[in-house]
Amino acid sequence: MGSRAYDTHAHVWHGPLRLIEGARHRPTHDAPVDAFIAHLDRHALGGGLLIQPSFLGTDNSLMLEAVRRYPHRLKAVAVVNPAIDAAALDALAKDNVVGVRYNLIGLPLPDFASGPYPEFHRELARRRWHVELHRESGDLPRLLHTLVAQGVRIAVDHFGRCYSPDDAGFRHLLGLGPSGNVWVKVSGAYRCGGDATGTALTQRLLDAFAPDRLLWGSDWPHTQHESLATYDSTYALFERSIPDAAVRKRILEEAPAALFGDT
Repeated sequence: MGSRAYDTHAHVWHGPLRLIEGARHRPTHDAPVDAFIAHLDRHALGGGLLIQPSFLGTDNSLMLEAVRRYPHRLKAVAVVNPAIDAAALDALAKDNVVGVRYNLIGLPLPDFASGPYPEFHRELARRRWHVELHRESGDLPRLLHTLVAQGVRIAVDHFGRCYSPDDAGFRHLLGLGPSGNVWVKVSGAYRCGGDATGTALTQRLLDAFAPDRLLWGSDWPHTQHESLATYDSTYALFERSIPDAAVRKRILEEAPAALFGDT
C-alpha cells in the first residue's frame, strides 16, 4: 500500500443476507468490496476501515471475507458479544480486526460499568483495540464517562449524532478533546442535519481536538441516505470543511495510525 491515508468508515456486504430480527435497515442492493476499493483508488486513499453493519449483528463473516481479499488495505471493526473469550478475539485479530462497535441507535443503553463490560473493555485496552460508539448525542456523556474511566480507546461515530454545535452532548464531547483517548469521526453529515451542520461541527471539533484525534469516513454506501450522498460528495465536503491540505493529511494519515495503525 502506497498512501497511508484511510477512509475510516465504510460497510460492505453482498446477498443473500442473514438479517437480524428487527433490523432497522434491509438493504435492497449489494455493497461489494471491489466497488469500495475503486473509490479508495480514485481518491488516492491507501486503506479503509470496514465497520460491521448493524443489520448483520454479530455475523461478521461478509466483512471479514472482504478483509481477507485485501489484507494489506483493509482493517475491520466487528460486532461481538461482550462475553466473547480471548481465543475468539485472537482469531478476529488475525483477520485485521482492530476494534468493536456498539451501534446503540434505537436500543436500550447498556450499563458499561457492570456485567461483562469492565473485563471486556480491559481486554480491548490490553490489545489496543478501540470501542466504536454510535448513539445520539444526549446519551454520550453517560456512556463516555464510563468508557473513558475504563481506559479503552474510543471512536465516536458521525459527529456524535448531534444537530447543532450548541448541543449539550456535543459540548461534553468537545471537553474530552484533551483526554487523548477519544477520537471523533467527521462522517455522515446527512445523519446530523446536512452539509452546513457538518461543516460547523467540524470547525468546533478542530478547535477542541488535535487533527490526529479526528477521523474522516465516507460512510459508504450511505445506508438509508443513498439519495443524499455519493462517495465523491462526501469527500468533497471533507475538502470544503477543512481547506487546509496539511490538516486534512493529518486526519487521513496520522489519526488512523494513532488509533489502530500500531495494533
